[in-house]
Formats: sequence, structure tokens, C-alpha cells
Amino acid sequence: MRHLRRLLATGVLLAISCFGFNAARGQAKSTSTSTPLPRKGLTLSLWAREPMLKNPVALSFDDAGRLYVVETARRSTVDIDIRAHASWIIEDLANQSIGDLRRFFRMRMAPEKSLENASWLRDYNGDGLHDWRDLTMVKERVHLLQDTRGTGRADRAQVFAEGFNEEISGVIAGVMPWERDVFVTVYPDLWRLRDTNGDGVADEKESWFHGFGVHAAFDGHDLHGLTVGPEGKLYFSIGDNGFSVTNREGRRLHHPNTGGVLRMNPDGSDLEVFAIGLRNPQEIAFDEFGNMFAVDNDGDLEDERERFVYITEGSDSGWRLHWQFRDAGWARHTHQPRYNPWTAERMWVPAFPGQPAHITPPLANYSVGPGGFKYNPGTALNETYLRHFFLVQFPVQKVTAFQVKPRGASFEMVNEHVFLSGMMASAVNFSPDGALFVADWDGLWEPNDKGAIWVVDDPTQVGSAARREVKRLLAEGMQQRPAPELGALLGHADVRIRQRAQFELALERDDRWIEALNMPDRQQHAQFLRQRDQPSTLLDGRCDRLLDQRRHAGQ
Repeated sequence: MRHLRRLLATGVLLAISCFGFNAARGQAKSTSTSTPLPRKGLTLSLWAREPMLKNPVALSFDDAGRLYVVETARRSTVDIDIRAHASWIIEDLANQSIGDLRRFFRMRMAPEKSLENASWLRDYNGDGLHDWRDLTMVKERVHLLQDTRGTGRADRAQVFAEGFNEEISGVIAGVMPWERDVFVTVYPDLWRLRDTNGDGVADEKESWFHGFGVHAAFDGHDLHGLTVGPEGKLYFSIGDNGFSVTNREGRRLHHPNTGGVLRMNPDGSDLEVFAIGLRNPQEIAFDEFGNMFAVDNDGDLEDERERFVYITEGSDSGWRLHWQFRDAGWARHTHQPRYNPWTAERMWVPAFPGQPAHITPPLANYSVGPGGFKYNPGTALNETYLRHFFLVQFPVQKVTAFQVKPRGASFEMVNEHVFLSGMMASAVNFSPDGALFVADWDGLWEPNDKGAIWVVDDPTQVGSAARREVKRLLAEGMQQRPAPELGALLGHADVRIRQRAQFELALERDDRWIEALNMPDRQQHAQFLRQRDQPSTLLDGRCDRLLDQRRHAGQ
């Protein structure tokens, strides 16, 4: 019931913050394609470089403006990729859980098979054997970077957390600070970290959920994409290495042969599957109206491409892991006929008559090697880039930008163009003051101990009143603000502020969310009452009584 009431209040306030104040906003004007970066009025500046960080995979700011960067050393060293061990494929596909995968690794890389594995598995622990224990010797890291002097360059870097190095651990690929915690994703776990004494080092490290990545399959198909949804739940994405996880309520979430999106409450309760049928959606992003999008990787198959996808609750985009092993190159290992439903039934292309009806088809075939993916929160960069998504296309060294507009019951991509080129970017994210930070891998596929963080911004907007306000509000938080102020912030131009006001009002500390509804805009109140009367709206008795009192009072 506690979460029921919170989700009720959150849903009501979400409707107000998304539509009551902002529905009149139209689409931004079209931008020209292939415009060089300087013509947009933007500049590129270096913020940090190795040795402050190296091999960055993802990055995220806390509300105080500190940057968390996750760094990999396991990729291409001890993160097993089935393409290098094609003869293992049938055994790997048979794995249905993390326990299966662990037993498989320890059998294939047993000490007695040391000579057999010596050509590819380095003796990392120096015990004279090339076995599964060597996979535990390479650690992943979370770095914490800060610009403490306000110079526009990072001047402090420290290791916030490291480890994540079981023999079955994958690449650390997701990070998100939220309230007092920092969430990190790395197969096979979703981790909750916390710095309890303020020294910049996590002294609490707890695996909240264990069981992601039940196959070796392809490396890079990781656990990632951490973000906060419009109703206050935490969302994350997973590649098609699959998962078999039991949530805190005892329900088994078992999808071992596909990728998708999961979500949970911020306290870890009610973990559930939101969508399946995706191959490797590196990151997901919401627009200001709560619509979820991603750009999903292709299946590395002939005559097939990556996909821009619209993801809805309960949707299935159609992909299954084993289909990538149905081409001629794998036939001598799988002994399967060369028939692939994914390509034969054209599930990878936008909707057409006769397409399988059980899938949600892509909006477009788009991109090369999609990586980091973010949406302008509302006050970032400049007016030109309002309502834009930003996508990293790692192999072709560019970041593209685009918008979406409604098309029937779905959407279409518009105004797509190159935003930044010539950099091996791996991820992007917005700082509290509205600049776009870009993680630079500075290499090719393998880690090379290099890396940098760059800043893209509009110098005419740096330090503007709107952006200073966002930075201040995020740093101060919402807990001590009175209801009228929180109600007003539901109409803020920046979704980060709207959501934090919404989430604060939805908490059970008091009835401020009821008070916040007592605003002069009768249309907003009428909209709330209409929502209350919908059969799908869940209300407890306390809220019913309060709302009936307001209605009978003529409000």
C-alpha cells in the first residue's frame, strides 16, 4: 500500500507536470543536416584526461555536479566472447542461469585444461596455470571526478569503487547516482553503492539482484542504461545474454535468450520486466512526455540493420539470442538449418502488412553501433537543441542528434544530423548546468588505458539565469520546500526539476501533494478529477476522502 499511494500521487503529479503546464509547447524548428559543429554556435573543450580516467564506458552526474565514470579493464581481456570459442556454442546456449554459466566456465577452463587454454588465456594470477581463476584477477572501476575550483577542468579524481571481478563478471557498463545511492550495473549483478562518510569512496557495496547475463555470447551485450522513469521507478536495459533473476517478492524473472528493459522502485522492491525482444539497447531515454525510446544493435546478419525503437510496457520487439547463430558461419557448430525467422519474416524492419503481429516493430532502421543515448532535459545547450535525442555511434566516430514527432499511434524520426564527429565517443550525459559531457574511449575496441571527457556547450548560454537556477535547485534538493513552491516547480522548463518536485510531493512525509493541487488553475484541477474517475486509477480511502471534500467544497 505504501508504494500504491506513492505511485498514485506520482501519476497524478506526472500528468500535471507533463501536460498541465507544457502541452502547449510545439516541436522545435527543423535543423539543417550535416552542419559542422561551429555553425551551431557550440564549442568543444577538454575537461579531463588520463591518468584521471581510462577506458570510460558510461558516465552520470549527481545533483551536486560530481561526475561518476565507469571504466573497464575486463573487455577483450577476461570477458569471454563466444566468437572466439565457437565450438562452445551449443553448451553456452544451453545455460539457463548464472549457476549454469559458472559451472560451464569452470569446466571449460578447469586447471587440468591449462595447456589447452594457454594460447588465449593469460596467467593473470601467476600460479603457473591458465584456468578460470585468472578471470577473477582483472577488476572494473567507478571513478569520481570533480571540478572543485570551478575552472571548467576536473581537478580531483579518485576511485569510488572497484572490483566486480567474479569469473563470470562482464563489462561494467552502467552508473547512476540517485539520492544517497550510486547504482552500478555489471554482469551478473545490479549493485547499490553508498558513501556514508562523505570521503568520496563507497563504503557500502551491496548486490541487489544477481542473475543477469546467463550466456557468454557476445561481449559488449551488457547490463546498462540506468535511468529514472517519469513515475519515479528506476529503469535499466540488458543485452541478449539474457537473465534469470528472482525479485524480492519471490517472483522469478526468467528470459534467458533475449534482451529488454526492467524497472524497480528506488528501494529495490517490485523488480519487473518492462519489455523484451531487444538485442542490445545500450541506453534508453524518455522524452518529456514519458515515452521511452532506444536505438538497438543489429544481429550482425546479412542485409539487416540497427533499429530505432519505441518501447512500451509489455512490448516484444522480436529478437532472440539464438537467431544470431543461424547463418552459414555457425552451421558447422550448431548443425542447424539455415533458416532465421528474424530475417525471413523481416521483423527488423518498420511495420508493413503481413509482419508478425506479436512484435512491436521498429520506427526506423538507423545508426551504426549505437552506444550512449540521452535526451535534452529542457534547459541544456541552447534553443536549437531543445527536444533532441543524442546518440553515440561508436564505430563511425560520431554523435548524431534528432527529434521525434507523432505519427498516428507511434512516432517518426525527424531532423537527424551529425552533431559531433571524429571522436571515439562511448557515452554522453548532461551536467546539472546544462552542458553535454562526452566520454572519449580514445582507441578502438580493446582497452588501451587512454580516455578523456569533453564538454560540448554554447558559450552564449553558459551561466544563464535559467541554467544557474537548475544547478542551484538540484544542489539544494526538494525536501524542505513548501507545497506551493513544489507545485510551481511542476511547471519548470527542465524535466529534472519537474520530476524531483513531483517525486517529493508523492512521498508520504505529509499531504503536501494534496495542498499543491490547490492551485488557481481550475483546468488543471478538473483534469486531475477526471483522471481520478478513470477505472484504471488506483486510489486508497484516504485520498478518496480528501478529494471528495475538495469536490464538495466547490473546488
